[in-house]
Amino acid sequence: MTAGEHLRSADMLREPLKETIRSIIKSVTIEVKQDADIFSIRQKKSSWQQYISTINNHTNLHQIWKKVKTISGKYCTAHIPLLKEDNGAMVHSPQQVENKLAQSFAGVSGDHNYPDEFLQYKRNMETRSPSFCTVQELSYNMEFTKPEFDHSLAITKNSSPGPDRITYTMLKHAHPTMLSIILALFNKVYSENQFPDSWNTAIVVPIPKPGKDHSNPLNYRPIALRSCLCKLLDKMINIRLIWYLETNNCIKNIQSGFRQNRSTTDHLVQLEQDLQVAITRKQHTIAVFFDLNKAYDTAWRFGVMRSLHSFGLRGHLPQFIDNFMSNRRIRVRIGNTLSETVAISQGIPQGSVLSCTCFMVAINSITDNLPNNVKATLYVDDYTIYASGAIPHLLERRLQSAINKLIDWSHTTGFTFSTTKTVSMHICRKRNCTKLAPNLNVYNRDINCVDNHKFLGLTFDNSLTWKKHIQSLKISCQKTLDLLKHLSHKTWGADRVSLLRLYIMLLKPKLDYGSEAYSSACKSLLNSLNPIQNAAIRIATGAFRSSPVLSLQAESGIKPLSTYRDIKLLNYYSRIYVTPPHPMHDDCVSVNNNNDDNVEPEEINNNARSPKPFLE
Repeated sequence: MTAGEHLRSADMLREPLKETIRSIIKSVTIEVKQDADIFSIRQKKSSWQQYISTINNHTNLHQIWKKVKTISGKYCTAHIPLLKEDNGAMVHSPQQVENKLAQSFAGVSGDHNYPDEFLQYKRNMETRSPSFCTVQELSYNMEFTKPEFDHSLAITKNSSPGPDRITYTMLKHAHPTMLSIILALFNKVYSENQFPDSWNTAIVVPIPKPGKDHSNPLNYRPIALRSCLCKLLDKMINIRLIWYLETNNCIKNIQSGFRQNRSTTDHLVQLEQDLQVAITRKQHTIAVFFDLNKAYDTAWRFGVMRSLHSFGLRGHLPQFIDNFMSNRRIRVRIGNTLSETVAISQGIPQGSVLSCTCFMVAINSITDNLPNNVKATLYVDDYTIYASGAIPHLLERRLQSAINKLIDWSHTTGFTFSTTKTVSMHICRKRNCTKLAPNLNVYNRDINCVDNHKFLGLTFDNSLTWKKHIQSLKISCQKTLDLLKHLSHKTWGADRVSLLRLYIMLLKPKLDYGSEAYSSACKSLLNSLNPIQNAAIRIATGAFRSSPVLSLQAESGIKPLSTYRDIKLLNYYSRIYVTPPHPMHDDCVSVNNNNDDNVEPEEINNNARSPKPFLE
């Protein structure tokens, strides 16, 4: 046998061995891949379950989609935006983009944004600074106690850290000795009227506004990230400040923002009931919805301190607020790089609970000169005035007088009303009414009249039918349904409990919000919302499209929407009935006292503004 034949014979003998090895490797590979897939699905499911537990009705739908894509392996990398200079040139360098955004954010709060009338008033008033010195031992100036510190730390939520990179989680897990040192630091800062210089700087993350030209730096929303240590001290001081303001009735009762037992529902119900009363009396209602230009960024700091002085605050608390608002600086962050430090000359610093209270003080005087025959609502900076009557021209005269007083008020506070976003609306159901645009103006510019307007999340139309609102609500809910449909086909997110939880956390709050007001819509419009809930339950439970609605509700434990609306009305009525300071408390009490067999429902409608089901 030749050498070649020996080699061929050896290859033939080795071939079965190679085949056996290949089959073993293939089977092991398949088994390992299956184990890896099972492990991956298990980890994705675990990650999704943990994320589900953090979702609430305030969670952004975009963030949830981002999480879904991340778990699915579709990563979205953040890109550096291209900004346009005034001369039309494009800015693309990361450092230049950050500096451009920082300068734009700082420019919004500059003195050049104020009108000349206010600048003159500002120069005259700032020559006389209020003195907060006192020898009295006031309770709100005492050192902070351990229970105050523990309570404020316990109610904090996880948030991004500031420049010092200290998080609330780190503070919650710190050793008691370290917490005692931090409390001592807080008391030193508070009692000696000092403010750490590093706390004056905030990291700003620019978030593009949806539907805007992102080459314009003004179309980005600045999200300020401040030191968590500073925010914790702010929270402790804010609790004392709120206690003082509420105890001494310093804040006008019309303000419903950032106050205990108050919400947007108060103004929605109040406006809806006033409109219903006017419609019942066959009257016209003209409403003006105001929009403040850059409200937080242009708030007058000296005006806030002057208001606190007029409220009677003295000592460490107002002096801390003065330090809190002074010498503010920002740095814009995109990715891992930071811009140059830019000073903020005016406005109230954002990113703290104390900012909200300071703004509430700044805008508190907006209703001081409101005429008695004009009603108003105020939620933070959303201000609305309206009047009802039989003759539209007289209503226009009343409202224009109120607008003129508001303009005078703006010249002494630094706020300015937007001439393009401030709108009016003529509301009535009279058949022969043409609903002509009211002859109203602000800063000598005509106010645009609209057929519908979104007020505190609800769309009011000029006939109060709620048709436009329910249409937009159905479109908004469809986006959440798309998310549920997408997840129902995922092995890691298709379980019934998770899908029902997503419905309760994301979709149901949309259907519930403002139902105390829009439940006055006709039954056919309200019933058009039922298929949304039914579709969500079918997706979550895997039921057929032909499954009876009652069976779906029994299977999922979810009540009909009409029942939820009734429950919310009952809860709302009960809450304001037992809260005497509430602005609608007297109306609810009067309805309850007059609700007997001798009083016609129409008479009650003409004299009260309580939720509609309790008027029948």
